[in-house]
Amino acid sequence: MLRLAAGFCVLALLAAPSPCSAIADGSTSFAALAAAFIADSQRLEPVAADYAGVTTYSDALPDRSESGHEREIAAMRAWRARFAAAPAVSDANTAADRRTVLDTIDQTLIENETVAGWRHDPASYVGDLGAAFFLVATRPGESADRRFSHIARRLTQVPRFVDAAIANLVDASKPSDALASSQLGGTIAFVAALERGDRTASPVVRARISAALPTALAALHRFRAFLDGPLRAKATRDPRIGRAAYDRLFRVTIGTDATPEELAARARERIAATRAAMLTVAEPVFAAQFPGRIVTATGDARIQAIVGAVLDERAKHHTTRDGFIAAARAAVAETEGFLRATHAIALPRPETLRVRRTPAYEAGVTGASAETAGPYAPPNAPSYYNVDPPSGDAAAIDSQLREDNDDVMRILTIHEAVPGHYVQLRYANRNPSIVRRILGNGSFIEGWAVWTEGFMLDQGFRDGDAGLRLAQLKWRLREATNALLDIEYHAGALSHDEAIRMLVHDAFQEKAEAEGKWHRLQLSYVQLSSYFAGLDAIERAENASPLDQRAFAKRLLDMGSVEPRSIPALLAAGG
Repeated sequence: MLRLAAGFCVLALLAAPSPCSAIADGSTSFAALAAAFIADSQRLEPVAADYAGVTTYSDALPDRSESGHEREIAAMRAWRARFAAAPAVSDANTAADRRTVLDTIDQTLIENETVAGWRHDPASYVGDLGAAFFLVATRPGESADRRFSHIARRLTQVPRFVDAAIANLVDASKPSDALASSQLGGTIAFVAALERGDRTASPVVRARISAALPTALAALHRFRAFLDGPLRAKATRDPRIGRAAYDRLFRVTIGTDATPEELAARARERIAATRAAMLTVAEPVFAAQFPGRIVTATGDARIQAIVGAVLDERAKHHTTRDGFIAAARAAVAETEGFLRATHAIALPRPETLRVRRTPAYEAGVTGASAETAGPYAPPNAPSYYNVDPPSGDAAAIDSQLREDNDDVMRILTIHEAVPGHYVQLRYANRNPSIVRRILGNGSFIEGWAVWTEGFMLDQGFRDGDAGLRLAQLKWRLREATNALLDIEYHAGALSHDEAIRMLVHDAFQEKAEAEGKWHRLQLSYVQLSSYFAGLDAIERAENASPLDQRAFAKRLLDMGSVEPRSIPALLAAGG
């Protein structure tokens, strides 16, 4: 979420030339406006600035008071008016960036005024707190004294931040309250350990940490008591945001010209086509694995019997819970080795990817994620492929390991790491457009990662392994089903049982994975549609392009994280 205040510009943040002076002398340059807008957002969203690699505001926590919220809305309206009043642009690159900025502002206004997560989503506050300390404490390229001096100042602001959160939150959904409490436990543990942090920090700085910790920890425990007590008693809110809010957010968040209804129709068509393709791949594998077994069923029943049997057999080959992170590392090494050998996509330099367990303040939502160093971070700053080993009872762990079997671990790694999110976001970091470096469109980012799942196999990864192709097609089902679930849940009345049937029957997912997706539906909105929406736009552009697959991939990487609706014009313009 961007939080802006009109009329402020910070030259220290910008790679663009002197935007403040351009505005002061009456220039209506889009580049100057965009640079000032982004600089403003980083001042008022210091944690977002940390993610981008900007250290200027690492002493501060964001102002989450009601008055701060009101200032944000007023500033957003002022910024939107300034962009809307600027002269029209003709070149495709600037037009794409202008649309991104306007949609970003509109998205933030809808989030604040209509969805109003600041009144109902405690996990958003917990996410800010966790990142505020974790990102600075683990940041490369700064001395321990500098990092822990920032942390000491932030610790003194925790009580004010917690007071604002408690004052703002009027209710919550049960899943959001439970997630917030769980993640806050991880944050409390991390903050409590700061006193035993980097011993290369000077005694003076360590003393400041020790002095600030008791009050900060008391505030964090007070926040958790509020989550587990008064707020939990009011955690009866429906997680669905409703059709009106969903339709408005979809338009500005996804960045395509398709409506939710049109995307849902395309997703249904994709599911049917993908299930048919899976049968074609599975039939010879089935015949080899189960000689003499005859399936007389036709249509959907035949798909279910043959594809289901082959997937069930492949699911038996998986790592253990304790070996989960090591398996992810091995999958990264394999995909990187393939790209180095084939040059299908050039890996970014220097290579900085690391695999780790998801930090506790972020865990419990997606199972795996990418966290790429921001555009202002040092060139050698690490990027992370975060993974959550399965948890729960023995049956749940076994179910999740079957879902994340050896085939799926490779597809997951392609998507999250190489050449998916890690590679694409490293390329985006060096895009000449400040808009694309900072305000990257999530649908493009997810669409690229999905597209590369098929790209790698098309380029010969693992020599045409039919089982791996079946896993990749299963993920195509997953991505199209994600969109259907998101639309039909938040803009409709999709029930738990209907969702689980779609996931387990139609998309061949294990029960643990299906239940996890239902949980995620209740914690997010629109984002689950972004995978298929981005893929759909990229594939349509690819089908209309004369470029071969590798050249097309390079053009997408050079394009940056644009809205999918802008891809055709940028391809035509060479941008």
